[in-house]
Amino acid sequence: MTPPVLPGLCARVRHRALPSRVSSLILLLQRSPLVKILMPEARVINSSGFAEAMKWTVTAVAGLGAFDSVSGATDVIQISPGTGNIVSGVAGNRLSSTFQFSGTTRLAASWTVSGALPSGLVNLNTAGLTTNSIVGIPAQTGDFPVTITGWENSGATGRNASGNFTFRITPPPAPAITSHPTGTATTAGSVVKLSVGHTNGQSFTWKRNGNPLPVAATSIVPLDHPRKWFVPTADPGAAWRTDPAFVDSTWTSASGGIGYDTNSTVDYRPLLASPGGSITANKGFANIRIPFTMTNPSPVSFLKLRYKCDDGFVAWLNGTEIGRVNAPANLLWNSSAASATVDVDVLNNWRELAIPSQHIPLLHQGTNLLAIQLLNSSSSSNDLLLTCELIGGIDAVNSPHLLLPSLGLAETGSYTVSVNNFSVPAGVPSNPAPVHILPAVATNPQEASINAGQSAQLSVSATGSSLTYQWYQGNAGDTSHPLNGATSADFTTPPLNTTTRFWVRVSNPGGSADSTAATVTVLVQPPSITTQPASTTVSYNQSTRLTVTPAGTA
Repeated sequence: MTPPVLPGLCARVRHRALPSRVSSLILLLQRSPLVKILMPEARVINSSGFAEAMKWTVTAVAGLGAFDSVSGATDVIQISPGTGNIVSGVAGNRLSSTFQFSGTTRLAASWTVSGALPSGLVNLNTAGLTTNSIVGIPAQTGDFPVTITGWENSGATGRNASGNFTFRITPPPAPAITSHPTGTATTAGSVVKLSVGHTNGQSFTWKRNGNPLPVAATSIVPLDHPRKWFVPTADPGAAWRTDPAFVDSTWTSASGGIGYDTNSTVDYRPLLASPGGSITANKGFANIRIPFTMTNPSPVSFLKLRYKCDDGFVAWLNGTEIGRVNAPANLLWNSSAASATVDVDVLNNWRELAIPSQHIPLLHQGTNLLAIQLLNSSSSSNDLLLTCELIGGIDAVNSPHLLLPSLGLAETGSYTVSVNNFSVPAGVPSNPAPVHILPAVATNPQEASINAGQSAQLSVSATGSSLTYQWYQGNAGDTSHPLNGATSADFTTPPLNTTTRFWVRVSNPGGSADSTAATVTVLVQPPSITTQPASTTVSYNQSTRLTVTPAGTA
């Protein structure tokens, strides 16, 4: 019986019949862990006195590779986050584990997992690679034994290789707050940044006046927001992406997507801004500046860049890099993208780049700058595209940073944050951080004139949050004569017979503002007699009383 030809055998082996004992040895070695040692050492065996049949056997086994499952051996190994058969993770923290065939470059058409993974983890089943990943945020603790198998066919059939692993998920240490958010009192429209320092925090719940902030998102930089682009011919330096005042008068203005497309099959042109959105074809890169002003009052605990891009980019916010997609590690002014994208995938799918939470405080009041270096895979590419918007808001997990982009009355109050993790779901609460709009007097109390014995009506108009009022008698700033019960914006004076001055102090926990003093003038009236003395008759040597009623001031 002539054994079948085995892949990897040299030509002389193909034309020679192998003894049945050798065939059996091939099968034995193929199923032996020793094959991993013997295969790389075929040349050593050649000089060690082994029989020619043994040389052929080892060479044949080496040619087979290690794709087939091997009794008593591990053909799938862990390459991250560690090595060995224990995959370590922390409940509530993201885990990304990668597994690879050992001793082969064969590709798997599918990957399966036998056994129960911790909830929160998913098998990515990365077909067409020598590696596979299991990722997610584990929501269980304990040991979870599984078998991970790579298959020759997508239906988990054919030859395979597998390995046994235990996902060991431990609970995190209890969270702790290392620095509490600090409150502030500032003017209306200001940007307020609140942060909590922590250890072991996995999620964060921000509250205002005891109520969780509602989950919402808004477009800080819309898709059609004005922007400018330029294709440099030499190193432009860094000022174009770091300096909001950079002179870009020679750059081309656009209001939307930027790029070009000469491909009639998958057409990006409907995404390009018009006029000005189309770059001349055959460009390998472009610089884009998108200045914007913070005017949206909605609180922000996350930022993300929503985009369609062909082929890659690097983005900066106010001069700090906030993320990159398909970009080389060593970025130059004329760098190309790391690889080409699939046009249909770009056209049909929006992508999101999550901006790390520590970059949220980069936003500030006034003009901000989003700068992007757009990368093409090649200057000969028939297309290039970037259309994007910057989105911010509140999500269910929040972050250790909270931004109030434009402080209004609705955003004032007492802010707290609880630092939560898997071990302490209820979280550790922070100290309150009061946020107020400083009081300011908009309309001062007006002067008044009254007759003696009358009262005057005075009022003040003020802006700010959580305002309180206290009226005083005397000159502005003199607090020696506070008026009991005069604690609202409106004030009625007591009856007056002399001219008197009054003022009010408007306060909140952040500060106070004093009005000017209003003079209440008691008018001077000329003397007059309202009741004349009445005539009367008396006996001789008797007395009588005569009465007159006068009028007038003093």
